[in-house]
Amino acid sequence: MSATGIHHTKISVSDMDRSLHFYRDVLGFELIYDAFRDDPPAYRAIMGFDKVQVRIAMLRDKDQRSMIGLLQFTEPAPTGSPAGVNHVGFATLAVEVDDIQADYERFQRERIRTLSPPVDIERDGRCVARALYVFDPDGLQIELYQPMVAIEDAS
Repeated sequence: MSATGIHHTKISVSDMDRSLHFYRDVLGFELIYDAFRDDPPAYRAIMGFDKVQVRIAMLRDKDQRSMIGLLQFTEPAPTGSPAGVNHVGFATLAVEVDDIQADYERFQRERIRTLSPPVDIERDGRCVARALYVFDPDGLQIELYQPMVAIEDAS
């Protein structure tokens, strides 16, 4: 096998409208698809459930390089809550941004929870990026990442 890229990441959410506000209106992803699917055989097969009823919204970044899928299940009923980044499994989604300081200030004004202000990521004594963690409406930690140098120069 030869992976050619990451097409999309899907996130299960408890309230689609609230999550769409966050991912579309706060983070700036573009909504390209929003539909309810009532038990399609392909979804049952690929997800391994006896019955699947789910609202799916697909969003893409402004450069159209990657997509995020939001899933709000009706059947099977949603369970659980996001684990911390130190738990085995999916740790975080990193979203590249242009002005992390302005984003942080907006989060403060809108009372969107972050773990810290932007932090400098240093390698060999120089800042290669700035990052912070913000929480989506269900408590999933999303990393905002602003590169300060070209990725090939950061290693």
